[in-house]
Amino acid sequence: MEFQVLFFLLLFLVAFLYASVGHGGASGYLALMALFSVAPAVMKPTALLLNLFVS
Repeated sequence: MEFQVLFFLLLFLVAFLYASVGHGGASGYLALMALFSVAPAVMKPTALLLNLFVS
């Protein structure tokens, strides 16, 4: 549970920082998910979806 809260806080931070300079942030999402050992099959569509939301 503690890791999920940390993950979502960092995800919000990455989205905010990338959006503040006009980028979608897919590379940041992929890096964050890799650090939290998310499966590659889940990482790709999730990063795309998050990138679309931020853009």
